Amino acid sequence: MLITIPSKARATRQITLRGLPEKIRADTHLVVDFDERSSYQGAHHKVLTLSPDIKGIGAARQFLIEFCHSIGESKLLMLDDDLTFAIRRTDEPTKFSTPTDGDIEAAIEDVEFQLDSYAHVSIAPREGGNRRIDDYVSNNRALRALAFRVDKLKEYDIKFTDMEVMEDFYVQLSLLLHGEPHQSINWMVQNQGGSNSEGGCSTYRTPEVQTRAAEALHAKFPDFVRVVDKETKTAWGGGTRKDVVVSWKASYEEGRRRAGKN
Repeated sequence: MLITIPSKARATRQITLRGLPEKIRADTHLVVDFDERSSYQGAHHKVLTLSPDIKGIGAARQFLIEFCHSIGESKLLMLDDDLTFAIRRTDEPTKFSTPTDGDIEAAIEDVEFQLDSYAHVSIAPREGGNRRIDDYVSNNRALRALAFRVDKLKEYDIKFTDMEVMEDFYVQLSLLLHGEPHQSINWMVQNQGGSNSEGGCSTYRTPEVQTRAAEALHAKFPDFVRVVDKETKTAWGGGTRKDVVVSWKASYEEGRRRAGKN
C-alpha cells in the first residue's frame, strides 16, 4: 500500500507526518506542488513532486491514482496533512485516549487489510465518534483519511478530477452506486484543527468554490445529495456556508440494486 500525505503551503507544519510512528513515517510520501519543491530539499522523508500543470487536491489525488497504477500498486492511502489520532477506550468506548505508536501502526495495517475486501476504506472522523462505538462502521461519511483500491477506480473509470472540490465525496458516492461497500475503521479516529485553516485547500477553496461544488455534487447525484446552509463555529472562520447532506446508505442500496446484488 502506498501511504501518502498530499500537502500544500505547510512545509514547516507537517502535523500528520510528525505524529506518525517512525516505522510508518519512513514509508510515507509527502505530495507537494511543483513550486514548493525547494522547501523540501534535504528533507529526511520521501517527497513526490507534482508536475507544474497539476493544481488542486482533486488533480493531486488523481495523480496518485495514476502513479500507483504505473508502478503496479493497487492500494492507496491518502491522509490530510493536519491530522491527529485517538483510540477508543475499552473501559468507556464513548471516550478516547492518546494512541501509542503501536496503535497507529495497527490502524494503518488494518486499512491495508480491509482493502483486500473493500474498494474504499477510511479511518473514522472523531466528530460524532461518541455516538457509534462499533469497531467498524459501513457506508457512512468518510473524510480526511481515505484509502482506495486503484484497480476498482480504474475499472469503473472514476476520477477525482471530475469535481473541483468535494471530489472525495464524488468518488465515494460513485463507488457506492456501483455496489461497492465502504468500510470505516472506528476503533481509531482522526481529527483536524479546523476546516479551511491556513494552507491546504484554503488557498483556493473560497465560499464561491464551496457553493459551486455543493451544487455540482447535487446535480450529479440529485437523489442522494441535498444542498444545505450550514452554520459553523470554528471551521472556515465561522458563519454560514453551503454544504451537502448525503444519503450514503441509500446510495449503496441503490448500487446493490443496479449491480443485481439485492
